[in-house]
Amino acid sequence: MTSTINLPKPHQTSELEAVLDKERMTKLCEMRHPDPQAAPNRAVTVPELQVSYMSLAGGRQVSGRGIATCGALDLSKLEKWRRLPDYPVPMETSGMFLGWNMLVYRDQALIITGRPTVDTFDLRSETWSSFQTTYAATPTDIEAGVVGGWPYPGMGCADATMQIVDDKLYVFGGHHRTTSMGSNLFMVLDLTTKKWRRLSGTVSQDKKRIYLAFGSFDREAAKSHNELHGADEAYGMAGNPPCGRTEAACVYNEKLRKTIVFGGYHPSLTTLILTPGREVMFPYSYFADTFIYDMAPSPPTGVDSASEPTLSAPKWKQVLTPGFPTYRCQAHLQCDPVTGRTYIFGGWTNCQFIPTRSKLMSRSFGDLWELRWDMDGGHFEEVDFEGGGARREGGAMAKMLCVRVSWAVEEMWWELQGSGLFLWQ
Repeated sequence: MTSTINLPKPHQTSELEAVLDKERMTKLCEMRHPDPQAAPNRAVTVPELQVSYMSLAGGRQVSGRGIATCGALDLSKLEKWRRLPDYPVPMETSGMFLGWNMLVYRDQALIITGRPTVDTFDLRSETWSSFQTTYAATPTDIEAGVVGGWPYPGMGCADATMQIVDDKLYVFGGHHRTTSMGSNLFMVLDLTTKKWRRLSGTVSQDKKRIYLAFGSFDREAAKSHNELHGADEAYGMAGNPPCGRTEAACVYNEKLRKTIVFGGYHPSLTTLILTPGREVMFPYSYFADTFIYDMAPSPPTGVDSASEPTLSAPKWKQVLTPGFPTYRCQAHLQCDPVTGRTYIFGGWTNCQFIPTRSKLMSRSFGDLWELRWDMDGGHFEEVDFEGGGARREGGAMAKMLCVRVSWAVEEMWWELQGSGLFLWQ
């Protein structure tokens, strides 16, 4: 969907105006992604989770002051948060504990702050420690702009995207002292040698692929002009892919070999609210849609395994939801590597999708959801599909039904495992 409101003036021609139906465009801009009015009011029984716990660290108070507290929630009991040891590094050294990622590697949660020191939290002993890393700038790195012998100016990095693959920690983007608009710096840390290397411009000899999707240069002022950048392959996404967005939640489920994308924010996709007495237009949109990306090749003939891919080629599938976690960006998706269970926690949204709190300018979430789907290893057998035992104890529940994609049908649920604010209650 494209609105002429955000088109550059040279593109707003009389020929374009002649073919546009403004009434239909208005109706399209009123739609949500997905629309809560289409969601039936249904509920299911919540089965207790059996394994693992969730950790949460850092953040910022309403006053703007950073915090370094840490907590854990036992996912098998869901009773209350337990206090963990505070992050021990002074804010003057590390910067505010905000916009960082904690990645699990061999029972250690690693935090990349942009400093040579990598801070770690032992998930078994629940103690903090650290290790030192090194980096040697090459002539190509220096020519690309690396100064002072370290890739992150000011010894800081936040809001980057990170992933660990085969004992290597990949870091892309983020902002540092000399840029608040993000960067295209691509780094890898070898966790066995503790050495950094700049990857931008470096070809992978074994042709393994690293996927990068979506994003925004300037969150507050970005405009979509439909320019194409990079190789054509980046835009050859088969199936029903997500529209452009930033700050979406994304995770790769190793057990099911699928990538899940939920929600996000679009700075230039218009949203209209035409409720009588409350007509307003927002030049941006928040999402609560869910997409699945099956990126693995087809299995050999005769192979029957839950971990094998379901498609012959990489393909996007959109999940159509009668119930869902409400519109948000900056949420966190995580998968339990042992059980394959998929969880989403937290996020942030604007008041436009909280009609009962019209004077509230923003909302941060603290709810916890689990995603289940109808396939081996998807924990779908724990869902009460018939609803015979459905109840609304301890918070609303939502069914999430995945319908036809490429003429295939899958069934999926989002189940609420904690408290929060939801539009469809």
